[in-house]
Amino acid sequence: MGQATLAIPVQRMQLMPLILCVGIVLLLSTLPLPAQAAEPTTDVRVVKYASDEMTVLAEATVTHQWMGANLPVYGDGVTHYYHQGPVFDSPPGPWDENEAANLKDKGAVKGTNVRDLCDLVGGVSAEDEIKIRASDGFYKWFGYENIYDPPSRQGPMVLCWYRDGTYVPEYEAGMQIIFFAGDCIFGNRDMHECMAPEYRYNYSGIYPSTNGLSVRYVSEIAVYSMLEPPELRSIEVSPADVTLDIDETCQFGATGYDLYGEEMPGIVFTWTSSSETVGTINCDGLFTALAAGGTAITAGNGTVAGMADVTVKNPAPATTPDPVLTTIVVSPARATLNVGETQRFTAAAYDQDHREIPGVDFTWTSENETVGTVNRAGMFAAVSAGKTAVRAGAEGVVGAASAIVFSQAPTPAPTQTPTSAPAPAEMSPADATPVSVTSSQSATAPAPRATPESTGFRSPESGAIFAIIMLLAVAYAIKRRKT
Repeated sequence: MGQATLAIPVQRMQLMPLILCVGIVLLLSTLPLPAQAAEPTTDVRVVKYASDEMTVLAEATVTHQWMGANLPVYGDGVTHYYHQGPVFDSPPGPWDENEAANLKDKGAVKGTNVRDLCDLVGGVSAEDEIKIRASDGFYKWFGYENIYDPPSRQGPMVLCWYRDGTYVPEYEAGMQIIFFAGDCIFGNRDMHECMAPEYRYNYSGIYPSTNGLSVRYVSEIAVYSMLEPPELRSIEVSPADVTLDIDETCQFGATGYDLYGEEMPGIVFTWTSSSETVGTINCDGLFTALAAGGTAITAGNGTVAGMADVTVKNPAPATTPDPVLTTIVVSPARATLNVGETQRFTAAAYDQDHREIPGVDFTWTSENETVGTVNRAGMFAAVSAGKTAVRAGAEGVVGAASAIVFSQAPTPAPTQTPTSAPAPAEMSPADATPVSVTSSQSATAPAPRATPESTGFRSPESGAIFAIIMLLAVAYAIKRRKT
């Protein structure tokens, strides 16, 4: 019995090292893992939430380069600013009225006012709160006054992205919140006077420290507003009023607005036409006119709707444009006359489509009236040798032709008629008896026949005259022989 009772404690003692090891392992498994070192940030997301702390009302993400180029820059890059760490000694005590103990030099910095960043998302109201969060998860809350109406001993809250000649990411603690107090020192007493207790920082929960408000590696500035989540309150349809011809189309658009009058993106609309015989509209808002009449176009979402009016009319009949006199053509285009002669010119008027216009009253003129004149009817009279333009004009349009006048040709001299030879004397039959004639030519040889070519005469009359002369010559020769 005694041996048995002694064995139990021995066994328990042998298990104690194993139980201790298991306990140590379980304890270590519950400890948090060491946090990874945060890296400098180069941009910041600014976001504004509705009162449900979930609905995003507005947001923007900006880089430090954009901030430096588009927003006011605070700090000159020369002046150093200081925050105060916890003060453990007493005196001076944790609130240190003299702001002399445990000062932390934040360097010669430049940056952007947090107020200007909050304005990018619509600003902050007096009842709103601002949460500034670092990329490693650390964050701090601030009230409206600390950002929009800070006392001079606190100064503006600045998100710094430059320190001692370097920008982030070379600025290893950036981007960083620093308070630009009036005397360049934001001490613990300043924090006591300028901030409500819930916005102060206390090291170990006991010792106040403004250095704990200098959030490093800032990645987000969140405005938690008291605004209700936006709800669709109105829809605007455009165009609001349109008139179409049959078969024409019109593309309608719709915009939704919330209770604050802000446009709400991403709203899906249902389109309807009150009279589909007049026209129909598809799901994308494209209306097609079908018949003359009127219809109302509605874009709806839930119980909210917007409307537009459409009037469809029959197309107007095609109209022919009024003729406009553009061209005048004068005929003939060129005339040649002698002095004293006349020439009738005519004119035709044509419109913009080269169609003749009837009934046009033309005004006739001669460019050189010493050469010729023209009357109201277009009759040109040649006066002297030369050249002139004959013009017909109407309604500011002129057409022209040319007239050339020559001097009149001289009257030709009358043609002379040859004088006829005298008629021969009447001969007796005896005189007509043939006789031989002594001559250099043989009497029996026939005399050469005279031809019109040999006598120089070509007409029948010249042949008759030749025959008469020959008879006279024969008669004369016979008479000489008798004597």
